[in-house]
Amino acid sequence: MRRRLIAALVVLIGLVAVGLVLRRARAPQDDRVWQTPSPTVVAVVPASPTPLASPAPPRLEGVVPRSPTPVFPATPPASPAVPSPTPDARARPSAPDWLQTTGREFVDTAGRTVVLRGFVTLTNDSEGQPVVYTLDDYRRMRQLGANYQSIRLGAGALGAWPGAPGAPQYLDRLAGMVAMAKRVGMYSTFKLTVYDLRGFTRGGWEALWADRHGEQAALIAGWRRIWERFRDEPAVVGYDLLNEPEPGDLGVSTETFIADYLNPFYRRVIDDLRRTDARHLAFFQPPFGSPPYRAPLQRPGVVYTPHFYPNLPNYLRRGDFSTSAYAPELQRFLSEASLHQAPLFIGEYGMPWSPRNDGDAPRERQYQQLERTASALFDQHRLGFSRPWFADDRAGVRLGGLDLNWALIRGTAGLRGPERTFITDIIARPYPQRVAGTLEAFGFDFDGRTFTLRYHSRQRLGRTEVYVPQRRHYPAGFQVRHSGGAVLRSDPASPTGLRLASGPTGSPTGAFTWHETDQVLVIQEWQDGETTLEIVP
Repeated sequence: MRRRLIAALVVLIGLVAVGLVLRRARAPQDDRVWQTPSPTVVAVVPASPTPLASPAPPRLEGVVPRSPTPVFPATPPASPAVPSPTPDARARPSAPDWLQTTGREFVDTAGRTVVLRGFVTLTNDSEGQPVVYTLDDYRRMRQLGANYQSIRLGAGALGAWPGAPGAPQYLDRLAGMVAMAKRVGMYSTFKLTVYDLRGFTRGGWEALWADRHGEQAALIAGWRRIWERFRDEPAVVGYDLLNEPEPGDLGVSTETFIADYLNPFYRRVIDDLRRTDARHLAFFQPPFGSPPYRAPLQRPGVVYTPHFYPNLPNYLRRGDFSTSAYAPELQRFLSEASLHQAPLFIGEYGMPWSPRNDGDAPRERQYQQLERTASALFDQHRLGFSRPWFADDRAGVRLGGLDLNWALIRGTAGLRGPERTFITDIIARPYPQRVAGTLEAFGFDFDGRTFTLRYHSRQRLGRTEVYVPQRRHYPAGFQVRHSGGAVLRSDPASPTGLRLASGPTGSPTGAFTWHETDQVLVIQEWQDGETTLEIVP
């Protein structure tokens, strides 16, 4: 991600020594990157921001709009009564289980569609200091709607490069992050970067592709340690094989780089993974800058994972907040994913933010509109994503007069700091985490605070689970409107967290349960067929 920004800086300040600048921007400033982290404990108090009042997003294709006329039948069909559960039987969101891909979707062991959304988490900040997460941090992520984290690995710390010794207890740190995420109901993947390899400039990339001294074997050996450690862990979705790969000094076209170097490398790594592990997925990225990727990878069990940074050079150079490039770039990514016969997952997105602009309300509103445009597109196409970074400002760098920072936590006091709510208020929006059936469309109107979900339910698949950020967007409570005819109101005094507001005789009110801790609405499906669910204030 930061390599892309620095490329934009070349346009800005005319740097000639691009590789040197990139390394200075990304490399840790001392050898502490390979040190064992201190057991710092961070206590986090979740914020309680107020609802948004920002411009409405564009209308979403395929999503039922809100209107004065109800979208539900005037006389809904009779539904079988479902008994209300006792408090001890109150439904909980599903624990992470094995995921596979079917077409463009992730699917769990029950056959439900799963939408993965969450954050990029770090093992070290820009100075090489450990970033230490606690269980409270993962609970905070979960309350922001996360059911997923992408853990950013360092090749040096992993010992995945010739001469890199690896950091003591690094695998144990990673296992701790996976375990805490799993405990709160989140999946994990690992993403390999080269930021902590000193001297890894353009020549380092060329050395990887030339592979004269076992560079690729060393990288695969580092990965193999991860694969063996997590081979039987269903809460790990898969492995993002290499972050923002570059041709370096090869001096070839993008098409040649992909066909002759990148795809053969990916195939080699994936084939080695399959000798160890047939269940986890292989996530793969296009070259740095996300140019067109027209050569199919031709491997099963893969996920196409580009980074979504349209208009980045103009944003950096001129402060251009245009979003006209957003939809065309995402459409290209969708076409490329189809070419690879893989789901599309957005591995990173969002423009950098300068901490110096914190509190500048007009600029925050401009930035928020970028987030809203991206979020509407992701919802329209039912996409998952990981947003960088769940970290504070120590994760960012300053280069060429610009702050290259994606931190969602303000300040440098650690993860206990306040959120940048003009960003997190957009990330933390309702969405379906698991759908017992075929997911058709969903979207959220920020102004009306109306969420609409359409799907074809299948009773045999069990439960549908929807993230509903009550504390953030519905502080006075919310209503659930189901096309079966039931209208329920959130009610903390009820054993299910909901009470029937209106509905036909025999409405299956016991099929709906509100899980306050995770902010998740659980629906036990009781019928097959087209279903519309609406959440309103």
